[in-house]
Amino acid sequence: MDNLITICLTTYNRPNYLKIAIDSIIAQSFKDFALIILDNGSDNRTSELIASYNDSRISYVKNQKNEREFINQAFTYSTNKYLMLMHDDDVMNQNFLKNQIKILKNDEEIDVLASSINLIDEDGNELNRIRPRILQNKIWIEKEFIKEYFFRGDIIPCPTCIFRSDIIRAHNLKYNFEVGQAVDLYLLFEINLLDAKIFLTKTPLYNYRIHKNQDSELNRINLEVSIRPYLIKLLKGKKEEDLLRHYRKSSSAIIFHIILNQFLTNKISFKKFKKLLNHEAFISDLSLNQYSVLWTFISIFRSIRYLIFKN
Repeated sequence: MDNLITICLTTYNRPNYLKIAIDSIIAQSFKDFALIILDNGSDNRTSELIASYNDSRISYVKNQKNEREFINQAFTYSTNKYLMLMHDDDVMNQNFLKNQIKILKNDEEIDVLASSINLIDEDGNELNRIRPRILQNKIWIEKEFIKEYFFRGDIIPCPTCIFRSDIIRAHNLKYNFEVGQAVDLYLLFEINLLDAKIFLTKTPLYNYRIHKNQDSELNRINLEVSIRPYLIKLLKGKKEEDLLRHYRKSSSAIIFHIILNQFLTNKISFKKFKKLLNHEAFISDLSLNQYSVLWTFISIFRSIRYLIFKN
């Protein structure tokens, strides 16, 4: 492949959304890309859709059954200068690649480039919600993203990430599916422990589709609880004792704030609230500290805002 960037578009049985995603890529004002569609065991509707395109930049790879490890094939396509993994239900703004590639060309030290996102609903309607809302572009060098995570959580929209292929090849990076659903966050922790530069643009040129129950608070609890022991193990293995101490405190505070928010917004009963609070995965590290105070305040603020706008 001789293109500047490879876009790996993973899909599974969503041909209607997939077509919108493909069309948004083909319509990019920046044309020097290769598009590899990784079909994780879909039925014939997906292959029929791909066959309808006559574009030499498109390649199609189909797995015979649906398995999460298949997604890691994307990281083997790191022969071009840049690599991107995109969701099949998201949509690129026409100038997404043009804007991001220009930034990468102007700064050869950037290893991961992401952008803010617009949230859209299942029908593609804009929700007038930008995530994250930042006043200026953000840059993190070694360990800085992890430190900011303690206070803000994961603010990097991972489907927008463009990786410099050199860092993928040099460190054999890929998703660790043992950690649960938060494979993107774990990968970002791994990269931020390296001498690497992460850049987040404030301009939202990517539409991220929200589905029903996709962002449910219960799923968020499971996500945080599942990844916690693996990030603890990662930081221990790298002998990052200071980061580890702060992560244990902040992650327990983040989990607590999600549970508290559920209770304050009447999504769970007091009985369920008490049961979740006694979860052995985080309760031992929950204490009065800067993180628990901050995340408790955030939880109360979000709960009040939710109740006001709900009514």
